[in-house]
Amino acid sequence: MASIGKLVSAIAEIEGLDEGAVKLIARYAREAGYISQGSYGPGAARMTPRDAAHLLIAVNASALAKDVARTLKDYCGLRWKRQKWLVDDELEDARDDPFKSIFAEGAELARVLEDLILLATPIFQPKSILEEFFLDDRMRMTIEWRRPYPSVSFSVTCIDYPDNEDEKPIHEEIEQGGFFISGPASQPLSDRVDEVSISHRTLIAVGKVLAI
Repeated sequence: MASIGKLVSAIAEIEGLDEGAVKLIARYAREAGYISQGSYGPGAARMTPRDAAHLLIAVNASALAKDVARTLKDYCGLRWKRQKWLVDDELEDARDDPFKSIFAEGAELARVLEDLILLATPIFQPKSILEEFFLDDRMRMTIEWRRPYPSVSFSVTCIDYPDNEDEKPIHEEIEQGGFFISGPASQPLSDRVDEVSISHRTLIAVGKVLAI
């Protein structure tokens, strides 16, 4: 398992963020009890998929580092509500539909992210299940974080390319999708509405670090 420093570096690099800012967010998350305790350097605690899930929530859903504890409290327990799921419900092979067992109705965001990161971690093989699933460049996973009212959307889309390679993609079809939503929202910290989007690439980058 990787140290918090390596996890911070990987997330900052793949999301194009300042590493110092991500490190500060990680510190606040650790102080709030959401990341395994331990110092930076040789004595740093080994990161788990749950730690990584909490850090992804903190990084992508927090407007300010000082808001991390409240952000994690508001977002970790968001519950999944399926909107669209076109994959055959009878499929049981995780490689055919690796998301079916993860996105159970009412599943909490932190647990779903943890399970997705496990899928993105290569174990006894060069590529993880998630990486193999997205080898086809027509497929894309999008996770979109909204604030200040806690909400997160998830979708897997397939881009339909035209026969003529010179033309732009015709359309993007949602294969699977839905939202993580809460009950009555707490009073937001601000009136400004922001959206942040990441893809399967972030999860795969995190999984590779955890496999080290």
